[in-house]
Amino acid sequence: MIKFHNPSTIGAPASRYSHGAEAGPGARWLHVSGQVGVDPSGKILPGIEAQTERAFRNVEAILKSAGMGFDDVVKINTFLLTRDDVPVLRTLRDRMFTKTAPASTLFMVAALAHPDWLVEIEAVAARQD
Repeated sequence: MIKFHNPSTIGAPASRYSHGAEAGPGARWLHVSGQVGVDPSGKILPGIEAQTERAFRNVEAILKSAGMGFDDVVKINTFLLTRDDVPVLRTLRDRMFTKTAPASTLFMVAALAHPDWLVEIEAVAARQD
């Protein structure tokens, strides 16, 4: 059985997807859809630092919705538009992941789905209850 997570503490999905999908039994797995710098009201935050922090906070809200946290993340994928933003990403990622160092892939892309989005972060988490 798959449980879908769309917490009310972040913006609603922009189309037909869920922010998280969890599968069991045994270890519970949570796949977090790409999160961007959009707050719960739907506002796109200005600048790479604000958008990256918000994207991580959105990931955190989805993890919390599933009874998980950053310590349960086993993989993150990050999509950036420019290499100039890598230092900001790394600083914020290090602030979020203080106890663990999940597998990570960074993609440099030409564009994201909305022209004002600067970063997108997706994650996979697992927890043995």
